[in-house]
Amino acid sequence: MRTKTLSIVVWAVLVLTLPMRAVSQSGYADSVKAIKSELKNYQAQLESIEREMISFTDCDRLSDDYLRCTTQMDVFYNENRSFITLQSQILYDMWMDIMVLRKAIDEKMEILQQEAKVEALARDLETEFTLTALQYDQLTAIFQQLPQMKRKAAKDTLVALKNRDMDLYPVFATQKIQHKDIIASNPLLDSLCKRIDSGHKTISEAQNIETVKWGDIIFKVTIVAALLAFLINLIVSKKQLNKQLNGKKKKKYTPSI
Repeated sequence: MRTKTLSIVVWAVLVLTLPMRAVSQSGYADSVKAIKSELKNYQAQLESIEREMISFTDCDRLSDDYLRCTTQMDVFYNENRSFITLQSQILYDMWMDIMVLRKAIDEKMEILQQEAKVEALARDLETEFTLTALQYDQLTAIFQQLPQMKRKAAKDTLVALKNRDMDLYPVFATQKIQHKDIIASNPLLDSLCKRIDSGHKTISEAQNIETVKWGDIIFKVTIVAALLAFLINLIVSKKQLNKQLNGKKKKKYTPSI
């Protein structure tokens, strides 16, 4: 009797637990399906952003969408962390694929931002170097007029040109060294640098112009004149002496026979 009663109880327990297991399995499947759908949605958004992100302008335009998507992703993952990482390999693999894609977008954004900074710096250098090159063009044009000037004016003008060169060139030379890689890859910047270097070389290597010092000239002329006068007097004195000696020889006494 007891055995029969026990069998009935066991059968009843099994009958009652079967629907619960079915419900549990159905709930699990529904959860996996819902999370999988949400992850696919985030993945699709990221893939769209990655395809459209070609230039820095695109990066700037899509940054808000990307931030919103990743923020929502992080919140969703934190709410379903245990289910994604522990209870479903499929969901975990999907999440890892999403993280790989997210990392690729982060790297792409960083590269585009860096390229934009280089382009902005190149534009600033083009503006500065163009202005410097124009100033050297003006200095060179003035330098070419020096032969037509009077000596004093030419000397003062050349001094002014050299002083201006000393103000301009050190600043340019520093930038040229700091940004040599950008300059080497930019034909316009390279051309501007050669133009500036040519003007600098023309002015910096020009010989200083010496003005006439009349005091020195007068002193030297006086010395030469005094030396000439001394030589003339010496020659005249020598001639007079020779003449006197010759006269004495003619007057030499000759005894009569």
